[in-house]
Amino acid sequence: MKNFSLLYELCKAIVWPSVRVFYNKIQIKNFKNFPASGPVFICSNHVNAFMDPVALQLHSHRQIFSLARGDAFNKPFSRWLLTQWKLIPIYRLSEGAEHLKKNEYTFAASQSVLSKGNPLVIYPEAICVQERRIRKLRKGAARIAFGVEEKAGFKAGLVILPVGLNYSEPKKFRSTLFINFGEPLAVADYCALYKKDKARATNELTSAIEKAMKGLVINIEHRENDSLVEDLYTFYKPELQKELKLDPENLEQDFELSRKLADAVNQLNNSAPRLLETLKLNFHDFKNKLNELDLSGQLLSKAEIQTLSPVRIAVDWILILAGIPLFLTGLVMNYLPYKLGKSVADKLAKEVEFHASINMTVGWMSWLVYFFLQLLIVALAFHKGLLLVVYAMAVPLSGFYALGFYRFLQEATGRRRLVRLKFRKKEEFENVIKQRANLFKLLNDSLIFPK
Repeated sequence: MKNFSLLYELCKAIVWPSVRVFYNKIQIKNFKNFPASGPVFICSNHVNAFMDPVALQLHSHRQIFSLARGDAFNKPFSRWLLTQWKLIPIYRLSEGAEHLKKNEYTFAASQSVLSKGNPLVIYPEAICVQERRIRKLRKGAARIAFGVEEKAGFKAGLVILPVGLNYSEPKKFRSTLFINFGEPLAVADYCALYKKDKARATNELTSAIEKAMKGLVINIEHRENDSLVEDLYTFYKPELQKELKLDPENLEQDFELSRKLADAVNQLNNSAPRLLETLKLNFHDFKNKLNELDLSGQLLSKAEIQTLSPVRIAVDWILILAGIPLFLTGLVMNYLPYKLGKSVADKLAKEVEFHASINMTVGWMSWLVYFFLQLLIVALAFHKGLLLVVYAMAVPLSGFYALGFYRFLQEATGRRRLVRLKFRKKEEFENVIKQRANLFKLLNDSLIFPK
């Protein structure tokens, strides 16, 4: 396979804006760990289909090869395009046992890419699932790595770079992505053992990769605790951020706090399972009450309650009335592609892991068509170059404004409902505040954060 692809660079230039728009924020930690040259075997978790390799490829100074599910290569054009994008097919049993023999080519191609000094991404869990955990790794990554070193007389200098991709909400438009690079593992450190005992060396390297990857992601050990951890993120984490004076916009701080919450639940699951069940029941009752009152949990924080008043609601509505014209302008200029991307993804994404990939691709391509169509209409109608430039700038800016205004509108509407509850149903208002306080006291008494 070609070391350099011009189409790869062109695709990066086209896709980069769409990724930056789709995600509200992307932050990278320890990118310095990515070697500037030489063979690099990137081992990453896999939660978001084609968004995962795209995220890594766009934020690298080197052209990265990636392994992708084989059924995407079935058609000639898609096979050519994906090859230009430096994707190598890998086949799973679910795609048919008859295709598994083709993985001999996959292993050979992977070793060839690394032997030529290129970076290659593999997902050693061998499955794409939107879960906050690292599954038991397959041994394919270690076997490929040792194959490269053995072929080069154990002088290839291959390093394995563990990476954790941490999406706040993988499926959701305007969510966040924290890319966490770990310390490189030198395959040469295991070569002496490999010469004596290939099986043991393969197992030890696989275990080392798995341990490194677990340290780079949020790892909820038991699936039945997923909803509890999500509840902690939604209701409890904002309070902790304020208490600890953390910046919620700092994705590294957010990740570390999220991981401590997940680790605390893991610890509680092992040491006090009954207390864990009590927490789940309390959260269940609290959420049911919020749903009954049509309220958001964040609105019940002490800071929000202290500022809650009819005057605050009046100010909200003044801002809403003043902002509606520009909000509607942003909707007219941008909403159709957004709606089309989401609708197509809802219809075509049979697996949730592919929703974001389809949503972003369809939304971005339709936005470009819609954008240039608007410019054509303005150009033909007015024949003024300056107006065309101003309009071209106004389209994306009004779109971002509309997104921000919509979030504010939701918050303002929630505050209005809460004020009505406070003054019209005072006892019910005080009960839900008390229920929240009791839940948070239980959390403070129960959760011990591992260091």
